Amino acid sequence: MSDISDIFYVIAAIIVFGVISIGINNMFFRDTLVQTESEIEYTAVALAHDIIEQARWMRFNDVDIFDNLARTDTTQHGIYQVSSTVSFVEFSSPDVVAGSATDHKRIDIIVSSDFMSNDINMSYIKSR
Repeated sequence: MSDISDIFYVIAAIIVFGVISIGINNMFFRDTLVQTESEIEYTAVALAHDIIEQARWMRFNDVDIFDNLARTDTTQHGIYQVSSTVSFVEFSSPDVVAGSATDHKRIDIIVSSDFMSNDINMSYIKSR
């Protein structure tokens, strides 16, 4: 072996090491990004679920406090905008708002954040 071939081997080893290091670094970055996005979305679901849990234990007429709700919640994962509406619905078609009072109310909750690509939408139906 000559000195020049040894230099080429060292250069090739450095290039291979660099490519592998960049790949591993990208993998760690993607893993951290997915974990952070999951935690942000989990927190948004928990905020919506909190409203549903409160509504579960309220009387039928008391759930109207969630109608036109608009609030901002700050957590360790960011700032969330939480809004909800309450509508009367028919049992046979809970996706359609009823034209008059019925025995069923649907609470629609939307949680959004600048850090989420999509809003979290959850609904709960309260019956008399």
